[in-house]
Amino acid sequence: MNNLTTQLNAANRPAIAETNFQKLDASEAFMELPTVDPGTGVANILIGPPTAGTWIIGQIWRDSLLAKWRCTVAGSPGTWIQVLPAIVAAQPAGAPDQYLIQNTAAAWKLQYWDAGGSAWTNV
Repeated sequence: MNNLTTQLNAANRPAIAETNFQKLDASEAFMELPTVDPGTGVANILIGPPTAGTWIIGQIWRDSLLAKWRCTVAGSPGTWIQVLPAIVAAQPAGAPDQYLIQNTAAAWKLQYWDAGGSAWTNV
């Protein structure tokens, strides 16, 4: 992330504010992209949490459908909890158990994959 310029004792505060806005707008803080594999530099194609790699508590993972995951137990691959649903227009194939989506084609209903029942279920 870009470092923001301080406005303390600045001669032209509006110009600094504009520069800071551009830095923030271009930063990763506002990007909604899948997590990139640091070894290859390629965005992941997984639906669900990572299945490999060593992770620490608190790390964030974005899967290929942009669902957001947080590591709750460090390890390889660690233990993950889904904190934001994937926003999709159709129910994805190959989702892990309890995968949460917000389905735009079904009036934005929250749904999850119930592997026990092998069906998408409304929340």
